[in-house]
Amino acid sequence: GRFETIDVKAENAVLNKVQFDELDLHVNKAQLDLQQILFAQSFSVQTAQEISLKGVLSEEQLAAALSQKESKLQDVKVQVTPDQIHIQGGIPLLGKSISVTVEGRLLVDQNRILFRMEKVDIKNALLGKMGANLFNDLVLVDLNKLPFDVMLTKIEQEDGKVVITADNHKNE
Repeated sequence: GRFETIDVKAENAVLNKVQFDELDLHVNKAQLDLQQILFAQSFSVQTAQEISLKGVLSEEQLAAALSQKESKLQDVKVQVTPDQIHIQGGIPLLGKSISVTVEGRLLVDQNRILFRMEKVDIKNALLGKMGANLFNDLVLVDLNKLPFDVMLTKIEQEDGKVVITADNHKNE
């Protein structure tokens, strides 16, 4: 089916297994696969002149996404500021929980949103305190896997949330 304009505003929408608090999708001059929508209950854009996407991820949803991507982390709490993302959690070891603090930031790489760990502190009575600088990136969202073609244009870390924007404008 052909549509002049499609505007979708969703709360608690899932994108690549990550739940966003808000997700806004705007599509102009689109052709959609109606069979996909009606029978598979999925959204697939065949062609579109313009697509824009904006997602808002709260600290709570970012904590859930990080816990899902890194299954060893438990009881994750996240604080987002414009400069960094601060994570506190625990890792189970020999029946005990080891306290872990991670600092990092989000970045864009090959149309994926990555969390880059920049500082890791591990504390435990048995182990003492260990510090490490790790550069393992966790892929949070891969926009290459969406049912429509968009490129990440911006990730903004604000106090308490992360805002991502993407569109199909091929301006590099």
